[in-house]
Amino acid sequence: MKTIKFFICILLISYGVNSQTPIPVGNQITSFSSMVRGYYFTSPVNFTICGLEVPPDANTGAQTVRVVRFNSSAPPNWPGTTNNFTQLFAQTNFTGTIIPCNISVSAGDIIGVYGARGGNCTNSYGSPGYVTNIGGNNVTLRRSGMQYCPTNGMNMQNIWAEPNYYIGRVIMYTNCCNNPPNVSISSTFTSICNGSSTTLNATSSTSGGTYSWSNGSTNSSINVSPTSTTTYSVTYTVPGCPPATTSITINVNYSSSSTTNLAVCDDQLPYTWNGLSINSSGIHTGPTLTNHLGCDSIPILFLTINQASTSSLNLTICDDQLPYTWNGLTFNAAGSQTTTLTSAAGCDSVATLNLSVTPTVTSTTNITICDDQLPYTWNGLTFSAAGSQT
Repeated sequence: MKTIKFFICILLISYGVNSQTPIPVGNQITSFSSMVRGYYFTSPVNFTICGLEVPPDANTGAQTVRVVRFNSSAPPNWPGTTNNFTQLFAQTNFTGTIIPCNISVSAGDIIGVYGARGGNCTNSYGSPGYVTNIGGNNVTLRRSGMQYCPTNGMNMQNIWAEPNYYIGRVIMYTNCCNNPPNVSISSTFTSICNGSSTTLNATSSTSGGTYSWSNGSTNSSINVSPTSTTTYSVTYTVPGCPPATTSITINVNYSSSSTTNLAVCDDQLPYTWNGLSINSSGIHTGPTLTNHLGCDSIPILFLTINQASTSSLNLTICDDQLPYTWNGLTFNAAGSQTTTLTSAAGCDSVATLNLSVTPTVTSTTNITICDDQLPYTWNGLTFSAAGSQT
């Protein structure tokens, strides 16, 4: 009875000081060296493995562990083997007590857990088909392994099962996260001009984690030069805790060109625009300005120069048309007058009218005809008898 009590105390000392929750693997029955062993099981729930430990019962050397997920079915019974699995975690020659990890397991996943201590892979063997508890559900751990010792860094390969023989004892831990991590991002600028850059800084009040940015960087700070508005996210992972993720959007503003179409008259030259003195038609580029978004703005002027004109008109009228009105001017006699008009292009046009006046002429014609020539027509007038018509 004393021996039993002492053994229980040792277990409490070894495992009870940790805040993690161990998934039991039973007591050691025997041991074996030179090749790695473990177990496989089908998970009844979603959970996270946040720590792994090969109990130091058989050996206190460095720990080497591997965790895999079988892709379609459980490993075949020996001598059959399978490589149809995905390795989820590997730790080689770990010298601490509990190996931190963050392995997400989904309900229905077939998971293989393998581990040994020391350079020659000493396994602590436990009961065959050990029934443990995961998430309030009884789960059977069945023996599995490979015929190699991975302390040289080897990945799992050619995995087999022996459901009716000793499992390799590797303790899985859950509920490791006493201090859930947080993460935030600050930036020098959240709006930049196209072609510019800004620095994004990720920080967390929880230490011991790693950063992973959406652009692939694993640094806490990154310098970015997006060419369009882009959202960057960062995930901060602390072993044993759910990862914390946040994001920031960097708005990209573009340099612009503003175009002005303008026509002026030649008597307005030189024309001043944006500090430039312009004397010719054509395309003119102004000095670079800063627009309201803080980016360069290039003004462009398309300038057309219209000519002022002078015109002269010679006109003859009869004196009975006086007074004569032309463009607001009144002529009471022959002569010249000048007025300023506005052309269709908006420029002054100087026009002069040279007016000649022809007097009205009166003429009398006396004609004698015979009465048998009546009626008589003259210049559109009809005479039926002698007389005068005008």
